[in-house]
Amino acid sequence: MMPNSRYWPLDSIPYLPDWCRLLVYPDTCSYPNIENLSHTSDSANLSQYFYEMSFGRLHIIGDVYPKIVVPPHTSDEYGGNVGKVNYDILTYIDTAVVISESGDTLLKGVDFSLYDNWTLGSYEHINEPDGKVDFIIMIYRWLPWPRWSGLAGLPLDPTVIVTRDSLPDGTRVKIIGSWSLRSGVTQHRAYNGMTYTKYLAAHEMGHYLLNVETGFIKDFPWLSLMHDEGNAWNAARGMLSWERERLGWIGYSTIDLATMPDSYTIILPDYMTTGIAWRLLVNSSIYYLIENRQGISPHDWAADHGIYIFRVEVENDRPRDVECADGNWIFRLDTLPNGKIIVRRVRADRYSPWDEINWNKIQDGVKYCCRKPFYPEDAIWGDEEDAFDLTFNNVFSPWSNPMARDSFAIEVFSEYDGLYTLRIYKNPVYAAPSKPQNLRYVRYNDHPKLIWDSNDEPDLLGYNVYRKIGSEDWQLIAYHRTDTTYIDYEIDLTPEPWDKESIKYQVTAVDSQYKESVPSYPIWLIGEKVPKAALSASTKEIYRVMISPNPFIDRLIIRYFVPHAMKVKIEIYDITGR
Repeated sequence: MMPNSRYWPLDSIPYLPDWCRLLVYPDTCSYPNIENLSHTSDSANLSQYFYEMSFGRLHIIGDVYPKIVVPPHTSDEYGGNVGKVNYDILTYIDTAVVISESGDTLLKGVDFSLYDNWTLGSYEHINEPDGKVDFIIMIYRWLPWPRWSGLAGLPLDPTVIVTRDSLPDGTRVKIIGSWSLRSGVTQHRAYNGMTYTKYLAAHEMGHYLLNVETGFIKDFPWLSLMHDEGNAWNAARGMLSWERERLGWIGYSTIDLATMPDSYTIILPDYMTTGIAWRLLVNSSIYYLIENRQGISPHDWAADHGIYIFRVEVENDRPRDVECADGNWIFRLDTLPNGKIIVRRVRADRYSPWDEINWNKIQDGVKYCCRKPFYPEDAIWGDEEDAFDLTFNNVFSPWSNPMARDSFAIEVFSEYDGLYTLRIYKNPVYAAPSKPQNLRYVRYNDHPKLIWDSNDEPDLLGYNVYRKIGSEDWQLIAYHRTDTTYIDYEIDLTPEPWDKESIKYQVTAVDSQYKESVPSYPIWLIGEKVPKAALSASTKEIYRVMISPNPFIDRLIIRYFVPHAMKVKIEIYDITGR
């Protein structure tokens, strides 16, 4: 059944939605100022996209056929032959004459000679006609057959259309069909609206620019144009620096780890609008790209604002990993009592290859990943904890999570109004320590006992423990502890039920330079009420991680273990104890 949509309602057919008319600009004088554009602005169209990404080097201009064309046959009659549908439509608009009710001619057939302006070569193109239409984008509201949503080709059946239009020398202009990288692109599902349609068109055109095979980038959703593989879909957006540099639209600022001094300071403005990105050459096999994403461009859909770090393999010459600042994790599938299967983020583990963007597991034919309804948020498109900054995660090193798999460190040093200063250390020990991981607590003789994983920095001095009661400021309650536990004897978890204000804890690491890490994920003690039966001699502790992640917006995950099967009552209080 043909789907309905608010972007292109079924009852609007055969009228063309207004946004369709704005997909491309007819000339190079129409580009708007990006300061006036948002993610959903129709003016941030396909023409404006390539103008901005190329810094004015590539102009995609043209005309939108002003009427909807309904193919002359049914989908069953076409039998899945997209080439035949394309052929019928292009042949029709070559010769069509549309008459108004008053008898006036509204539209004559398209003059295809207007769209033959280039002679294409392998690497160089000449601004002269060659008897072939330069490019056609075929956009369908919906097609019932293809598994693909877009194709970097213009299939025709028959494969050549000789139009009625001629060049000044009498040469008849042709439309050449091909399934791959010839004459245009074909796409459907335009009922999803302008945003979906323009980025899909840009992605398919990207195959022409970046090669149909090597152009693919896996697991870079909303961070690149050529994201094509992985968990996320509809994820092509503003270009990654790797894509723009490959096309000659920007040049990297480069640091070579082998020849740089012991430390090197770099300054990063917004990448998307300035084109400034840094490349850190680690060795002959690996380099890292560093970008500052601030969401200024209407095409910068990065889920977080701050520093993004990407790992690139030289052998394949393509980005391989987004080093998400919220780290790598152990995930698992859990089955709820109602039979629903959900994805759980069990514990942080920097040695795990999985983060919220790339983790997936196929079970019984279903692909589970970190998206709704399997997960509390749609993290496969990224989330607000992916970028490095001064407060959430400021260090990328061999001991951080995520961890650098090579001997160096990147530290976010300062930030002012979106302008970041970073320091690169050849010896990673000189960077600040990484944030402690997996802070949790257990009940120990009616007091909270904090436990966290040990940091592995060789110059670690100890840990600081902080506590926050109600609306008070954070207080330092333990200084330079050398072990990874702390019992807060000042907090008595009796009487029951809990009648005190909420309490939060967080832990930082301190090194021999007295550099202090950013704090761990905090844990909260809220409305604690533990059954006495659980505190038996054989089971002295109930293990609990109160909140993950924190702060939270639409999810609160409470993990606990009890010594045997028992009824468990969960009570939820607000910060006033109600």
